[in-house]
Formats: sequence, structure tokens, C-alpha cells
Amino acid sequence: MGLFDIFKNNFKEKTTDVDFENVKYTGKMNLENNFDGPIDSPTWQQVQLYINKMIQNNEEFITLTLSEAVYGVRYMQACSVNGEYSLQLGVETDTKTNLVEKVCDKKELLERFAQFYEYGFVHDMDQFKPVLFFV
Repeated sequence: MGLFDIFKNNFKEKTTDVDFENVKYTGKMNLENNFDGPIDSPTWQQVQLYINKMIQNNEEFITLTLSEAVYGVRYMQACSVNGEYSLQLGVETDTKTNLVEKVCDKKELLERFAQFYEYGFVHDMDQFKPVLFFV
């Protein structure tokens, strides 16, 4: 086995071509994080509480799922990454969901979650890029 083979075996390829199943319809908005569990039909104060827990704990994440996709986006999720935040969207079609993401600061994170919570809308979707997955 040559040096190239060792490097090839140790470094996996990445792809954006990953499809997820669409979230089942529940008729309710849902809020989840890593440690506390889900909340059906959360208030904005509960969403803020979960966001603040995520900001304070690097092992925490938050996912806000709408009862149905609005403007093609079914859910928004985030986690802390090196002092910034990875913000991901679940973009739904009739048969699949794909993840797109962008890195943002705390102010943008809060603004985007507030707009998504209130209206189900995400502005400037072109700023989000497909998530890279190891294969």
C-alpha cells in the first residue's frame, strides 16, 4: 500500500447529495433541543429559552419545525460552532428534504429564528449553501 492509498483511506469524500425524509405532518409547530425534549406549539419565550441554552452550551442544538412547510422551508435548526452559529434549513419538496446552511452571529441567529417563528419565512435564501456530508 502506497502513501496515496493511506491518505485516500484516511480522508473521506464529501457530498451535498443527501436526501432526508420529509417530517411527518403533526398539525403543530414543534421545538426541540438536545437535553430538554420537545415542546408542541411553543411560545416565543420558550423558543428564546432554548436558543439561550444552545448559546450557553456547545453540546446543545435547537430545532424549530413548522406544522407544514412555508415557502419550502419546514424546519430551522442551529448549533454553536467556534463562537458562531451554524444555521440550517430543512428545504422540503414533495418527496424529500435537503439541508442548507450558513454561519451567522448571535444577532442574525435571533432575527432569523424570530422571523421563522412568526411568519415561516427565511429571507435571502441564496446565502445558504448545501450542507456537506462525509460519505
